[in-house]
Amino acid sequence: MFNQIPSLLQELAKSHQTLSITKQLHASITRAHLAHDSFYATKILRFYALNNDLRSACNLFDKTPQRSVFLWNSFIRAFARAHKFNEALLLYTKMLGTPIKPDNFTYACLIRACHENFDLDGLRLVHGGLIVSGLGLDSVSCSALVTAYSKMGLVSEARQVFSRISEPDLVLWNSLISGYVYCEFWAEGLRLFNGMRENGKQQPDGYTFVGIISGLMDFSLLGVGLGIHGLCLKSGFDCNAYVGSALDIRSLEIIRRHCCSIGIYLWKVRRQIPFWLPVYWRLLAIWQMVGVVQRFMVMFFDMDLNLISWFLLL
Repeated sequence: MFNQIPSLLQELAKSHQTLSITKQLHASITRAHLAHDSFYATKILRFYALNNDLRSACNLFDKTPQRSVFLWNSFIRAFARAHKFNEALLLYTKMLGTPIKPDNFTYACLIRACHENFDLDGLRLVHGGLIVSGLGLDSVSCSALVTAYSKMGLVSEARQVFSRISEPDLVLWNSLISGYVYCEFWAEGLRLFNGMRENGKQQPDGYTFVGIISGLMDFSLLGVGLGIHGLCLKSGFDCNAYVGSALDIRSLEIIRRHCCSIGIYLWKVRRQIPFWLPVYWRLLAIWQMVGVVQRFMVMFFDMDLNLISWFLLL
């Protein structure tokens, strides 16, 4: 089917292929005597992995004598993606005994695999291997380490990794902020958030706000949450579907838990909240969504009526 090399390369460049097309591509590179070429093998192996055909991926890997770091990474990632974490780590140890050594992407993949498997021993093994390799901590592997340690409740170790980077990028800032919030160290997370803004080199994006918002579920943090919400509105991130969804999920959860207290609190602090009316409108919409009709009606008739308010009531 794919007799011409340009046509073959065009198909291999696609992000995904069905299993049927993948087998045809594999047959084409075999006929062209390219099956042992690491470049072509890597492409085909990735397609097999995306179609959850690990048996074909294994056969291809075993029959490729010259294995590049890209082929090794694709094979390790295939097992990690299939949640076969022990096999992924075994491949890593096997790779260490070859002339081809792991790169930062190998370690980032393994770190995520350990995190998903909640394998602290494996994570420490991979972290140690990364340090011994002399590759250093780049943004990809460092953010993966910060996320992994945080999700395992070891936020202090995540902070140590973060502190070793002289100029952390936005991804790394977001990883640690989310880590603090995930572990319910809200004060530290907010302090880091403010530190990033004051630093000036990186400014919050949608992922930063979602990382903060997603953890502010406690009613005692309602004022902080409203302040963050106001900052989202001021920065224009409320139009971001990802941020807007996080805001609504947080609001729904808090309203379900503390419906009556919220109305009293909001009324007391309404003059102190920046962008009060937009926050009010979103709250009205969410209260209507969860069916808190009486509280919704009281709040509705207390506020300044406008077209948006009438639309929500209808």
